[in-house]
This record gives sequence, C-alpha cells and structure tokens, in this order.
Amino acid sequence: CGVDEAGELWCGEATEAAPGGPWSQVSRSGALVCALDSAGAITCFIVAGGAWAEAGALEGPFVSLDTGAAGGVCGRGSDGALQCEGLGDGAADWAALVPAGSGYDAIALSSDATWGCAIQGGEPACFGKAGALPDGGWSW
Repeated sequence: CGVDEAGELWCGEATEAAPGGPWSQVSRSGALVCALDSAGAITCFIVAGGAWAEAGALEGPFVSLDTGAAGGVCGRGSDGALQCEGLGDGAADWAALVPAGSGYDAIALSSDATWGCAIQGGEPACFGKAGALPDGGWSW
C-alpha cells in the first residue's frame, strides 16, 4: 500500500483509492490497512475483494502510526504519547499493553500480537504480554 502525491491511499488489490483523506502515512499488517490523515486522525480499513471496508478509527491527533497482528494499531501524538487499540473480531487487547506517559520518538508492533517497542531517549522500551518480550532484558 502507499500514498500518492495527491494524498490518495492505494493498495494493489483495491480497484479504487480509499475513501477519505488526504492521507500522509500508511501501515499494513495482513488485511488491516491503517492510514494517517492530514488532520492527524487514523482510519483503518480491511481490504478484501478489491474493496475498502472501514474497520475503526483513532481520533488523535497523531504524527505517526504502526499496525501489528491481530488488528493492532498504535498512534504516536506530537508529545510522544502513545494510544493503541485492537480492532475487529479476535483483536489483541493492545490498549491494555501500551505504556502510559509521553516522550516516545517511535513505535513498532510485533507481527505476533503479543508485544511492541517504543523508542524513548534513544533507548528501546518494550511492552507486552508476560513472557512475550524479546531477548535483551527490556521490560516495562
């Protein structure tokens, strides 16, 4: 998936651009496609059969986003605060996993729906389900 110069969101299997926008960023995990619009809101879609179906939204405002497995999407605000949600049936409880506070520079979610990491002050701070964090001694 990608955003063109006009701010339209396209995915290879979609027969037309996504509704809404203009879009500035996009992140995809499986069929879940989430995009950041010019107002800082995140809208998520499921792309199937060449069509877009809205799957949920986060109001923000956000400056970046990432998607992970099991319908996970996180947004990072301009103050570095994180907000995560699980969207759709069987979605992981991302809202319960995300750390509180602000000052985060980046966020990334895992592909197995159990953990994510944020960068704060140049250091990784990982969060997630008990026993799921990657090796490295990080904790939350």
